[in-house]
Amino acid sequence: MRNTAVAFLLGVVVTVTALMPSRPGPAAEEGAVFYYDMGAAQVQFETENCGLRTLLVAYQIEHASDQDVPRITGYKPKVEAVIFATLSDYLMQNKTPRAGAVQSLIKRAAQGILGKDVVQDVLITDIQQLDM
Repeated sequence: MRNTAVAFLLGVVVTVTALMPSRPGPAAEEGAVFYYDMGAAQVQFETENCGLRTLLVAYQIEHASDQDVPRITGYKPKVEAVIFATLSDYLMQNKTPRAGAVQSLIKRAAQGILGKDVVQDVLITDIQQLDM
C-alpha cells in the first residue's frame, strides 16, 4: 500500500511538472558581449623588391547574442573565403598593412555575409608579418 501511494504521488509530481509552462534559461545580462573565434587568416603578398611576405591575422567576431553562434558557424567557410579575398586585394595595393585598416576590412567583409545585426565588431588577437 505504501509503495502504491509513493508511486501515485511521484506520478502526480511528474505530471504537474510536465504541464507547467517552461521558463527560459538565465538570460544574458543586458549588454553582454560574445566572441566567436574564427582562427587565423593567412595571406601571402609580394613586397616592393619582389620578395614574399605572409600576413597572419588571428581574429574573433564580436556578437551580441548566443543565438548567433549557429549562423556564424554555418557561414564560417564563406566568411573566411571573402576575408581572404578582401585581404589579398588590399595587400596588392598596400605593401605595408596597418592593423586598423585590416580590422576594418575584416569587419566589413564579415558584416557583408553575416549582417550588421550579427557582427558587432572584430577583435584582432594576433597580427604578424612573416618574411619568406
